[in-house]
Amino acid sequence: YDQASYGRLNVTLDVTTNWHTLSGSTNDYVSTNPADDFAPNIRPNMVDRLMAEAAQAAVNEGKTLNQFQVMVCVINLDGTFIRAWGGWDRSNFSYNNGAGININITTTHPINLIAIQESANWGRCAHELGHNIVSVPTQLSASPGSATLKEDVYESDLVDPSIATAEMFEMMGAHDTHPLFSAYNMERMGYYASSNILNLQWSRNPQRYEHDVVAHGLTENSAGARYHLIKIRVTQGLYYYIEVRQRPDTTAQIFDENIPLDSAPQQGGVVVTKVITDTMNMNQQMRFITLLHDSHVLKQGDAAIDPARALKITVTNDHVVNRPLVCRVVIEWAQGIATDPNGAFNLWLQEWDGNCQTPDIWVDRLPYGT
Repeated sequence: YDQASYGRLNVTLDVTTNWHTLSGSTNDYVSTNPADDFAPNIRPNMVDRLMAEAAQAAVNEGKTLNQFQVMVCVINLDGTFIRAWGGWDRSNFSYNNGAGININITTTHPINLIAIQESANWGRCAHELGHNIVSVPTQLSASPGSATLKEDVYESDLVDPSIATAEMFEMMGAHDTHPLFSAYNMERMGYYASSNILNLQWSRNPQRYEHDVVAHGLTENSAGARYHLIKIRVTQGLYYYIEVRQRPDTTAQIFDENIPLDSAPQQGGVVVTKVITDTMNMNQQMRFITLLHDSHVLKQGDAAIDPARALKITVTNDHVVNRPLVCRVVIEWAQGIATDPNGAFNLWLQEWDGNCQTPDIWVDRLPYGT
């Protein structure tokens, strides 16, 4: 978070000195049974009890809960893998088993909560903390409903996992591969100065722009006519983001070590994401942050295209500067098509099968799921 935010968010930790024994068995708190739709994880109906016991353990060691914005309960399962919970809060921690345990601790403000296993990858820890972060980048929220990073971007839990195209470029996605947050979340959290964000408004009128975009290095960009991200607003709720991502190589950078390159020569390249925001009333299972291209960075000569908006983003130079990587992109939309008296159109529809179905036509939604 220190690197991602360029020091704008300072996460400091205080840890209890000792492990504290829970009042129940492992099976009381955790299920690894595939028949449970939440597994492998802490049982949802046991989370409040677990956090109450964790709060009492912290108080017993002299911690003052009112001084904290987040409490993390690390449950020691001797290496047994579970997922985690993050992104909710409590201002009262209570549990009474009727047999001698009576916990009732109230704080002056709601405390955001995480429950996680002892050998979790640091990416999972960062991901769960992300579920507690809101738009004000210098503190954590008492209201998880306003969580900026509430939406997961990974492939699990989807009918069609392949639609999670941006997961390798988003900490709220494939977190254990250690990606940075994608451009949308970086902007929402306020981790870039406004001078490093270029805002463009799409229209039906022809436009063409050429700009340099620089990767998130160890220090924020201070060069003129260069941006960390370009944001294209189509309409309220639909945006495109252009950014450059680069692996750390021998630098002290700890994120983006596994971003997919597909032979990009500079250990990085351009990434274009399509972002859908606001309230949507629909039955389509999808991710709100997806790529506008295949699941790897774009190198020189590659392009991301949205035919519906006649939008094309082309990488014209992928090595303006090698580190942090600077790429030059051309952004254009609504470009006219030259008249060709010999032009021809191949209008073709795949013949339907025995069930009167063709992959070239579907109604209302993508042809996946039920």
